Amino acid sequence: MKSLYLELVKKVVNNYIYLGTNSAACDREYYSYPSWLLPRTCLPHTLCNDQQLLVLEKIMEYIHLEKIEGDFIEVGVWRGGACIFMKAFLKEYDSKRDIWLADTFSGIPISSNKYEYKEDVVDNWKDRWEANKEEVLTHFERYGLLDNRIHFLEGDVSNTLISPPFNKIALARLDVDSYESYTNALEGIFPHMTKGGCIIFDDWHLDSCQKAVEDFIKKHNLELTIQHEFMGAQGEAFLIV
Repeated sequence: MKSLYLELVKKVVNNYIYLGTNSAACDREYYSYPSWLLPRTCLPHTLCNDQQLLVLEKIMEYIHLEKIEGDFIEVGVWRGGACIFMKAFLKEYDSKRDIWLADTFSGIPISSNKYEYKEDVVDNWKDRWEANKEEVLTHFERYGLLDNRIHFLEGDVSNTLISPPFNKIALARLDVDSYESYTNALEGIFPHMTKGGCIIFDDWHLDSCQKAVEDFIKKHNLELTIQHEFMGAQGEAFLIV
């Protein structure tokens, strides 16, 4: 039976319940690049629309029903809404998994050009999508979902994911935009993915994301195929590992 609680959380995290649109960043009434036309306190907690949240929910259901071991992690969390929905799902299903939030908590970092992929379009964005750790913590508290199973990994993922404190990961949602950040995130997380676990790529509509994933698969000689069965409206894709 569809959970009314989870349906309500979806509508709140993307601010549909107040704005009447679940994709506020695509609506010029609310966002005109590179600035929001809303007060900070009225912004959505996630940029995920209803279809993207449905993708996330279906994959979490799959992981739960298949009893795949491991925690959940999001890399690139912005204001925390997707992780808040993850935690709401775990609460609804009485799951004891931990959730990890990895982010600079100071906006999208500029690429260091240590990889051959040059002139990443993401580096030219004026809006760096900043949200600090205290802001995300406050949002978890307001939903009544902050507990000792919520963990923050603050800093560049090239550092925080080198020797991460987690062991097994069942679900990784990556929303880091740039080629360098996707490469660093995959290098840190992939060794910890459990069999049957899932990696969601939020930015599949960006060349930087697609190229980073393709290069990673090729570099490590992995026999993996990008899945599009649950492909979201914003260009999401995922891997079952």
